Amino acid sequence: MQQRIIDPPKDQWHRLPTPLTSGENKVYNLFDARLPLEWEMYIQPHLNGLRPDLVLLNPYAGIAVFEIKDWSLNTLQYSIRYNRT
Repeated sequence: MQQRIIDPPKDQWHRLPTPLTSGENKVYNLFDARLPLEWEMYIQPHLNGLRPDLVLLNPYAGIAVFEIKDWSLNTLQYSIRYNRT
């Protein structure tokens, strides 16, 4: 049975330089569940001094680089100021 290439393997994610956030885990699991197996997943790869959260690679379709930001509208503080002249 064909398996997806995931580097590092999931059982090694606890050794990553930066721990995964819950949002990153959700995105990784979504891509792993939904993408065809031809898509390779590289978690926090070293790319010329940078470490994106995720790189997806498909030799027939191309490459996608992701920096995942997980946040909630509930945590944002904002205010509306009216300019009264």
